Amino acid sequence: MFRSDLARPLRALLFLGDLALLAGAFGLGYWLKFYWQADSTEGDYGQLLGVFVGAWLVVVYLSGGEGVGRMSDLLSSLGHVLRLLVLHVLLIGAYVAFSKGYLYSREQLLYTYLIAAPALMAWRVCLILGVRAWHRAGHGLRRVAVWGQGPTALSLAEFFGRHPETGLR
Repeated sequence: MFRSDLARPLRALLFLGDLALLAGAFGLGYWLKFYWQADSTEGDYGQLLGVFVGAWLVVVYLSGGEGVGRMSDLLSSLGHVLRLLVLHVLLIGAYVAFSKGYLYSREQLLYTYLIAAPALMAWRVCLILGVRAWHRAGHGLRRVAVWGQGPTALSLAEFFGRHPETGLR
C-alpha cells in the first residue's frame, strides 16, 4: 500500500475515533437499558467497558490494522468493520460466559452493538470520503512512474489520471 504523510495521523484518528464511538455506543446502550429502571444494576459495567475497549484493541491487532488508505474501497472497508465487530462480539461473549456473565445484561450489549455497527461504518465512510476529497483538492499527492508501454502500463496511467482521489500523479 502507498504510504503518505497522512498515513500515520489518519490511522491514529481512525483508531481513536473507533474507541470513542465504541465507548459512546456502550454508554448509550447502558442508558437505553437501565434509564427506566429505578433499581440499581448488577455487575461492574465500568469493568465491562474496560474489557470492551480492550477487546477492540486485541481485535484490531489480530486483524493486522484498520485498513484505510489511498486505495481504500468503501465496500471492502465496511466488510472489514463487520469482520472486526464479529470478532469483537465473540471475544466479549467469551468474557461474559467465563466471568460472572449472569450479572451483565445481554440486552445492553445488544443495544451497544446495534448502535456501534452503523456508527463505525459511517465513521469509515466519512473518513474515506474525506481522504478522497483531500487528495482531489491536491493535498498529500505522490508522484508515481509507470514503467513500460504495454496495455497494462497505459491502463494504469489512465486510471491515475481518471482518479485524482487516489492522490497518485
